Amino acid sequence: MIRFVPPGGGVTSITVESLDVSSDRASHVMSFSTESSSGETLTQSRSRVGTETTISEGELQVETTIRSQSVSSQPGIVAPGDEHVIVCRGKLKGQ
Repeated sequence: MIRFVPPGGGVTSITVESLDVSSDRASHVMSFSTESSSGETLTQSRSRVGTETTISEGELQVETTIRSQSVSSQPGIVAPGDEHVIVCRGKLKGQ
C-alpha cells in the first residue's frame, strides 16, 4: 500500500489487491481511495481497476474494468453517489 497527501490536501491510498502471472495469462487488481474534507463535509472516492490479459493462438486479449464511486457526508447525513463502471476490451492478432 502507498499512502500520500496530494497537493490540495486529503489522503490518497493505492493498494495492489492481486497480481497473477502465468505463461499465457496475467491479471491484476488495484484499488485507489481519496479522502478530503472542507468544513464539516467529508468526501470519499473509491476506484477499483482490474485488468485481465491472455494470449491464445497468436492473439492477445485484454479486458480492463474500472469501478468508481464517491460519497459525501456531514454529521448525520450521508450522500452516496452512483457507482460508475467502465469496461474496455481489445484484441491484437499477430501477422
